[in-house]
Amino acid sequence: MQHPNRRQYKYAKSRYRVKNWCEYEAGLRRRGDLTVWLSEEALDAWRADLDREQPHCADSILRQAVASVRDGEQAAATTLLKRAQKEYPAAHIARYMLDALQSERGAGDPQVLQRLWDGYSDRQQHVMPWAVGLSLTDLGVPGLALAVLRQGAVQSTHLPLWARRDMAGAYAQLGDVMSQRSFYDPARQVYELSAGMRASAEVYNKLVNLALGAGDYPLAVGFAEKSLAVDGDQPAVHTLLGRLGRRP
Repeated sequence: MQHPNRRQYKYAKSRYRVKNWCEYEAGLRRRGDLTVWLSEEALDAWRADLDREQPHCADSILRQAVASVRDGEQAAATTLLKRAQKEYPAAHIARYMLDALQSERGAGDPQVLQRLWDGYSDRQQHVMPWAVGLSLTDLGVPGLALAVLRQGAVQSTHLPLWARRDMAGAYAQLGDVMSQRSFYDPARQVYELSAGMRASAEVYNKLVNLALGAGDYPLAVGFAEKSLAVDGDQPAVHTLLGRLGRRP
């Protein structure tokens, strides 16, 4: 018996072939994306809520504390942070800020970071200093951010290699943020903390650029040499080092 050709079936299933691959792949990448449109009225209401005392949020107190730090009123900032720590125990950033503020006066608690880390899983601990440092940088107090990051770098010696690598990369990204906001000296110190956790030619090259911008050519030479020690196949750095070596 001869069977009919597939095309002769009344309800033959059509075959589809992708021809516009660029649009198809772009559509796949967009899967799961969610665009939310907020009106100006909603944003204004949200900002107004931030300015009021919230029963479950320490933002208002933290902003007052930051304003006190900027004005040089350390005692007022300490009082506000202690209040935030008491009223909002889950606001870990208040503990970080308080210890960072006290550590600048030589009265910090070296165990505060370890106590906070104990409450997080092993997969989360290493991102805490970076997250708090980024928040403090956004608030415009890079000095406090740097104090927190230093504590994190000290604690990183007890972390596994993969966590130290991720932590070093996060520090380098925060150094980029500080540099973009013209916090050059804190950015340099954060880059150095990153390089201390994991030597990176890219980070050393960023330190070279900061040193050149500050006119400190001997320091730039030192960072360039460290960069080449990590990766000697950098013609541009070799050329720069040669030019710096010929400076009077």
